[in-house]
Formats: sequence, structure tokens, C-alpha cells
Amino acid sequence: MHKPPTDPLFERLQDLRPQLAAHIRLLPQDYRGERWFVLADEAQGRYMRFNTRAYAALGRFNGSSKLSDLFVLINANEHTLTQQELAGLVLQLDNLNALHEALPEDVQAMTGNAGKTSRGQNFNPLAMRFRLFDPDQFLEVAMPWVQPLFSKTAAAFWCVTVVFAALLGITHVTEIEAALNSSLLAPENLLLGWLVFTVMKVIHEFAHAFSVKLWGGEVHEMGISLLVLMPVPYVDASASSAFRDKYRRALVGAIGIIVELWVAALALIVFIGVEPGLVRG
Repeated sequence: MHKPPTDPLFERLQDLRPQLAAHIRLLPQDYRGERWFVLADEAQGRYMRFNTRAYAALGRFNGSSKLSDLFVLINANEHTLTQQELAGLVLQLDNLNALHEALPEDVQAMTGNAGKTSRGQNFNPLAMRFRLFDPDQFLEVAMPWVQPLFSKTAAAFWCVTVVFAALLGITHVTEIEAALNSSLLAPENLLLGWLVFTVMKVIHEFAHAFSVKLWGGEVHEMGISLLVLMPVPYVDASASSAFRDKYRRALVGAIGIIVELWVAALALIVFIGVEPGLVRG
């Protein structure tokens, strides 16, 4: 027997037959010892993690049952959701454009969801993004040449390079300090530093992109973001959120810094190895 609705939003939605959109996938994922499910919207490049309680409802959103019937069915088992939680889940999916049909306009107006954006983001003048191109096809073509850089041999070479550079840095610390104090803030070095920063950021972002592609993800957005009016390259590597292996997810997040550290190690080795002159200056 159905309990009378106590939540106003649930009461308005109780006859709805929620159905996930055709482009939505639910992927199991183990995170910190718990089972989660990633809602993957690969058409928009968005991913959201839900716990098993939410999945008890999401897994039944096939358009065949009313929300009120789903509420009874879910709470008859070990997973429990309140009317407010179930209605909020439907509203969240609608905000993500993850439902087969949008909610009625009066419901959207009631919840303040009518002005949602296609990507669910608010405009921020200090952090604007400008999409430039889809790099996925380029990544596909270049992957055979880049893939060896993710091998165990490359990892060993990275370790040797970084450790060697660290030892050189320790033994030449006075020399490095003197060079920094004498020329770091020179106008020509500030310009050069900005150019190097830009190149490093491009390499950093491509490292994220290739790591996602390596393990089966797709990367469909690359462009320029303005962080406090400073142009910085960016890549949408959110597809890594759907990786089941936590170590792969972690490596995608860290790979940019790993590459930057290796390039910095090479630069330090060159700096110490060359004679004073244009390169060292």
C-alpha cells in the first residue's frame, strides 16, 4: 500500500515514469573500498558518481514504472530512499539532461531549474573557457608514438633522470641560488618564463589527454581558459572518472605534474652541465 506523499516535489512527480536518456551509461566503480556507480554522459563529457542507495533507483529508471511505485519497491528492499531524496535525484538528473524527457515546465519553475545550462555551469568572468578543437582524432593517430612513454622502461628512465637531477641540485645548490638571485627577475627572463610556462602547460594538458586515451577514454575538448584574465591551456579529461581502476584515475590526475617534473629535471641537468653563456643565462 502506498504511503501518502509528504514531500511537495515528490507529490508533483509521483506519476512520472523516469527513464534515463539513451546516451547515458551506468558504470560500476570501486572507490575507497566501497562500490559506487558512475553516470557517464559521454555525449556531453560529464560524469557523476552515485552510491548504491541512489543506484537502487537509477537502475530502475527505464520508463516502465511510476516514481511512486519505485519508491515502494526500493524501500521494500535493503536500500532506502526518502521521498525527498528520490525526487531530488530525479531533479538532479534533469539538470544534467540525463533523462529521456525533460521535467514539466511547471516543475522546473517550481524548483528554479528552468534556467539550467547545457553543461550545468554558472558563468564566472574570472574563469572563462573557450573551446578550440576536438583533439580525439589527433590523439588516436599519435598514440602509437606516445604509448612507449607509458611503459615500465620509460618509468625507470624517469626515475633515474629525476634522482640524478636531485643529486646534482643538492651538490650545486649555491651555484643555483646565485643564478636565481642575479637574473630571475630580469625583464627578458620574465618574458621567457611566461613563454616556457605556456609551452609546459600545453605539454601538461596533452599528458592528461594521452593518458585518458591510453586506457580507453575519449577526449573531445581542448581550449584556452582565462584564470583571472591569464590565458591557460586546458583539456577535458573527465572521461577518467569512469575508469574502474583507481590507480589509473589517480595517474591521469598526476601525469601532468609527473611530466613537468621530468622536464624540470632535464633543464636542471643542462643548466649545470653547460658553461656560462646564453643557455645558462
